[in-house]
Amino acid sequence: MRHDLEERLASSWRRAVAPPAQLTVSEWADKHRRLSSKESSEAGRWRTARTPYLRQIMDAFGDPDIDEVIIRKCSQAGVSEAARNVLGYWITQDPGPCLWVMPSEQTAREAVDERIRPMIRHSIPHEVPTSPRDMSLAILRLRSMELYIGWSGSPASLATRAVRYCVLDELDKFRQFSGHEGGPVALARARTRTFAHRRKIIMISTPTTRDAQISREYELCADRREYFMPCGACKEPQLWTWERVRYPSVPQGERAGNHAERVGAEQLARWECPACGAENDEAQRQRAILRGEWRSCYDGRQARRVAFQLTALSNPWANLSELAAKWLASDNNVGAQQEFENQELARPFEQRITQIESSEYRRKRLANDEGAGVVPAWASVVIASADTQRDGYWWMVRAWGPDFRSRLLDWGFADDLAELRAQTVDNRFTVAEGGGELAPRFLLIDSGGTTTEGGSMTDQVYRFSLTDWGRIIPTKGTGADRPAAAPIQQRRIKYTPPGMTKAPYEIQLSLVDVNYYKDVLAHRIGADDVWQEDESITDDYCAQMSSERKIVTRRGSKVRQRWVAFAGVANHLWDVAVLQCAGADLAAVQLMPTRGDVQTTRQQTPPPPRRRDGGFISRRDDRSWIQRR
Repeated sequence: MRHDLEERLASSWRRAVAPPAQLTVSEWADKHRRLSSKESSEAGRWRTARTPYLRQIMDAFGDPDIDEVIIRKCSQAGVSEAARNVLGYWITQDPGPCLWVMPSEQTAREAVDERIRPMIRHSIPHEVPTSPRDMSLAILRLRSMELYIGWSGSPASLATRAVRYCVLDELDKFRQFSGHEGGPVALARARTRTFAHRRKIIMISTPTTRDAQISREYELCADRREYFMPCGACKEPQLWTWERVRYPSVPQGERAGNHAERVGAEQLARWECPACGAENDEAQRQRAILRGEWRSCYDGRQARRVAFQLTALSNPWANLSELAAKWLASDNNVGAQQEFENQELARPFEQRITQIESSEYRRKRLANDEGAGVVPAWASVVIASADTQRDGYWWMVRAWGPDFRSRLLDWGFADDLAELRAQTVDNRFTVAEGGGELAPRFLLIDSGGTTTEGGSMTDQVYRFSLTDWGRIIPTKGTGADRPAAAPIQQRRIKYTPPGMTKAPYEIQLSLVDVNYYKDVLAHRIGADDVWQEDESITDDYCAQMSSERKIVTRRGSKVRQRWVAFAGVANHLWDVAVLQCAGADLAAVQLMPTRGDVQTTRQQTPPPPRRRDGGFISRRDDRSWIQRR
């Protein structure tokens, strides 16, 4: 009997001193996490099987081979609870200092009082400190680690401290972050730098616009994962997109609001499978959620950053017909449409005004009857333009004529300024119908803004322009946030190269309103026979010339129209073409007659009479206006 007691004591001692079992985050949550009625509508033990799409997300939180996890999500999908699961996992399995950042002090207070403290008390009560002072708003001193609470816009709550873990919750709702320290992601990376490969940064948010933080981080991530669910008929896993949702259209004479209510009440929405065409109802969608799997288009080696996209179509608490009713009710209401795109589809909102499709642009690839690089007879002037990059210069030469008619003569990439000069300002282009040759009137060149091993690109461009003052025109883009006073403004400036305090030099700089000229360029491309290309253009040329679109963005009550580039698509030639339109205005193309008109005028107009001294006299009546009366 004494032996049995000793054995039980020894067993208890071994369990007490043994290291914690190695669990994944999802296994830890299923074993230890308890939800109170304040935390969830489904109180009790956490069950990952209820939301299977969270399993891979949670396990990525705890994967030592992953440094950053980005989640662009719909609302109310359980992702925030999954983040609190990983917090419990860190506390008990792999402790380290953690910084949890919220959008504001109020949201931080609510998260601590209503979510984080209850999670700790119900799931890991042995970690609760004995002193209430150790569970304040700004810091929770647990038995195994410290949890710091911060909020955007408050430097005090984000004081410089090294942390191993950093969670940025609802990232797109952050205010101007912390003055001189840069953005939230940059700050998070700086705070975790000392922990090297042992760090973990988690970014969670419903998106707002494409240029907001969560969408930028998502699109910069190579390993992007989406949730594929099987069709109820063919069983093939598919990405369930909103564009495949089918519902009755609004009958003639019925109000859209009444029809939306009927679609939701009578459960009329279905999802159509792109593989077999079968329509899946709500019950089939719920079953498909349980059998779904995450897939990535990334086929490289193990990535240190992974991103997840989670929409309401994968959310078991959403309803397909109610989503359709909400979409129908948002008709003609841009604010409601943005809310639906952000909160339900987890997509950045874009109301596109103008977009040039690459497939449409390829149709401009036409044979030039006069020959490649030949100036047409109707053209009056040749203009060159170039965009400065770190490794060289994209350039384009075009002929221009009346009504802003334009034709491509040549284009390419120059490795240095000497090659750029040879291809543009020092080049001569044959004019059709025996019109001789024309050299470019101007070379408009972007003034750059980067520094290379050879020095400042801006300094190089400025000095290059001084070699042919008046023909080589350095430019700088303006008007990104608000329209400039004029599309092109001339400024004489004194420029001092970086790293030098003396010997500034004077330069004539042209400020170009890029938003204005992008509108002009898009209009001319869309007009028939105005913006002409030839058969020399390639697929890459077409892709670059259709690399931007104009959208409406909204932040609160502020509405703005702006041109934005597609992620991962080069837009250098588009920028070069924008400078072409600015150069046409500088050359006053709209006032120029064609070369044929000039020759006709010379033939039809008799020469003016000469003075006896060989000069010219005026054809004007030399009498005063009183005598002419």
